[in-house]
Amino acid sequence: MQKKYSLILALFAVVLFPIQILSAKPSQPAVSSLSTVPPATPAATMTPAPPDAQPSGPPLSLTLTLLFTCCSVGLVLGVLILGILAGRTNAKAVADEKKGFTAGKGAK
Repeated sequence: MQKKYSLILALFAVVLFPIQILSAKPSQPAVSSLSTVPPATPAATMTPAPPDAQPSGPPLSLTLTLLFTCCSVGLVLGVLILGILAGRTNAKAVADEKKGFTAGKGAK
């Protein structure tokens, strides 16, 4: 049971760590109160951005996070399904082996 909890904890760490890295905002540089900032010109602030500057899709970090999360979930589900199938096959083999031993002992 302890192994199951540690596996789940490791899975969350693997999935959540890249999400934290991709969604982290770059830190702002410290602004000194002694530095002077030139005044903004009204012409520069009133000019609208060209329409080509608009983003055409979702941010790259969101896309990569979604892709990584989907792949991780798919991998975990695949491992679970393969584990269940292998366990059933192994249980059948053990049951057949026990039947063979009991039938063999009864025949002798």
